[in-house]
Amino acid sequence: MKKLYAAIPLVLMAVAARADDTQPARSLPAMGYLGSVSADEIYDQLKAEPLFAKLNKELVGSPVMLRVTHSLAPTPGGKASGLASGLLAAGTLGIIPVVTNNDLVVQYEVLVNGTVLASYSYRSNFTRSFNLWSKDKTNGLGADGVAWVRSTPPQFMAAAREDAKLLALIDEYRYYFGSPAP
Repeated sequence: MKKLYAAIPLVLMAVAARADDTQPARSLPAMGYLGSVSADEIYDQLKAEPLFAKLNKELVGSPVMLRVTHSLAPTPGGKASGLASGLLAAGTLGIIPVVTNNDLVVQYEVLVNGTVLASYSYRSNFTRSFNLWSKDKTNGLGADGVAWVRSTPPQFMAAAREDAKLLALIDEYRYYFGSPAP
């Protein structure tokens, strides 16, 4: 309960500062970037956002990190069809393609000292058909999945701009370390 009382002034300061339109563009402190998706477009889109202007892939050991991960969660119907499709494909030595149905989940997390400060997840359902013998250059996501993953940064950036916890982090950083140099 004491933590809640301590956090309330930070949130109120962030909301008050956010209402001031004369203030220059706000940015989070220097933060590291970890991503399981190998698309540089995601990093480039995030880096172009003023809030994440100090994002850096090579900032190892930073107390503030942005972690972008993806996972595939099979749907109940996808499990059954994937099993049947896999058995059929194996029985025909790969002549018949494997069909899978999964939910692709992309999660954006801002961590401070290893603790999740803000987390956003985006989910979409994809059905893929592929040959057992083909080389998959999309790491199991498929072309549609990769395109969808690349479309999620604008959603995350819009949500992050309004996140009271992230705005409070900016204010707390400025309180202790002053305004960062441009």
